[in-house]
Amino acid sequence: MPRIRMLSMREAGWFTRLMDWALRRQQGGRSPTAAAIYGHNPPTLFSFVAFGAGYLRWKALPARLKRLVHLRTAMRVGCPS
Repeated sequence: MPRIRMLSMREAGWFTRLMDWALRRQQGGRSPTAAAIYGHNPPTLFSFVAFGAGYLRWKALPARLKRLVHLRTAMRVGCPS
């Protein structure tokens, strides 16, 4: 259980709702926990989304290896990705 209370989309600001919509669209309908937690601090949410966008555009590794690194990182931190 996260130590920070998750923000409901009713109490979130417009930027947090926009980022939640974009992340859900990217992840196939699943609402990410990150938007609800980082929504308490919109600049942090923006940084999180910008870092993720940069990661997805990174072309130095083949796509297959990039997915493998993503999966391995998720397993190490305990994310059910």
